[in-house]
Amino acid sequence: MDLLFPNFEENEAIFRAYDKFLETMFVGLMAETGTFGRWYSWVARHHADGSPFCLSRGDFSGSPLLDRRCYFTDRALRVTPTEVFRDRPNLDAYIETYGSEDSRLWPREELCIALTATSESVKVARALLKHWMTPETTQESMDIFIDKQLQRFSEG
Repeated sequence: MDLLFPNFEENEAIFRAYDKFLETMFVGLMAETGTFGRWYSWVARHHADGSPFCLSRGDFSGSPLLDRRCYFTDRALRVTPTEVFRDRPNLDAYIETYGSEDSRLWPREELCIALTATSESVKVARALLKHWMTPETTQESMDIFIDKQLQRFSEG
């Protein structure tokens, strides 16, 4: 198994490298989708001193490494790291729908991705993010795309 960031949950330098990797990938995706400058971080992930919440807690469950919100499309995304599961890398994705609550506080929809970073899972996550970031993508087309991508990943 080709883990890209082994022991990220125990080593701050590896954790920060993982964080930078995702940020660099995301900047490239904004350029590719023509949405540069439209996505903003929206989930608090760091203490005032810059240290990540999850490192100080020692708990990575649910703590995203990448989170963005686009007010133009009223959607958001987050990528949460996970550990290896049953000697296999983990990858899951779904759309969280928040409904029509106060739209200033919540996006209408959010793509949530959980992954163990391997070369293959990152390719799938990148494809999912790119499809979601394309303004013309609908939730229905995204649901179908997620199913196909996860099916291919599980077969690989």
